[in-house]
Amino acid sequence: MKNNFGKINLLVVLVIVLVQLIIAGGIFFYFKYASGSLPQQQRPMQALPSTESQSSRRPQEDTRHEPRSFSDSGFSGAKDYTRDFAMFSVGDIIVNPAGTSTAFFITTVLVEYRQSDKRLPPELTNKAPLFRDRMTGYFSRLTVEELRDMENRDIFRDDIMRIINNLLVEGRITDVFFEQFLIQQ
Repeated sequence: MKNNFGKINLLVVLVIVLVQLIIAGGIFFYFKYASGSLPQQQRPMQALPSTESQSSRRPQEDTRHEPRSFSDSGFSGAKDYTRDFAMFSVGDIIVNPAGTSTAFFITTVLVEYRQSDKRLPPELTNKAPLFRDRMTGYFSRLTVEELRDMENRDIFRDDIMRIINNLLVEGRITDVFFEQFLIQQ
């Protein structure tokens, strides 16, 4: 009988320790995520400050609608963003980079605009083939090395924004995003 009480006591102690571990783990995760300290891969991306060398490469043509950055606009979450901005997909751009006939480059370009520009969405839709044509010409002049260089992506965004804004009458786009950016050799 004494032997069974020892086994029961050991089993009770193990159950109590296991329940305490589960409770402690739950409390730890509750306070970790409730306090807003998310793991690194789940934190929202912050806009990088622009460097002097990048801003001196491309002149600003139209300062009425400068590109918005999250840090400058007081970005406070997706609710404000979706209320103030909208996206338009220009579509897929597929080209052979300059100097090669075997490699190809594919990108899907999204442009951002202010929702307050009510007359802009129909113009974006109507001019989408023109935008794709201009971007096809732009990307086909770039080499594989230029396309692979990550530092050039900001230059590509600025150039595409300038190209599109120069074609618009009813408003301006505020940013350019690459939904995909693939080089296949």
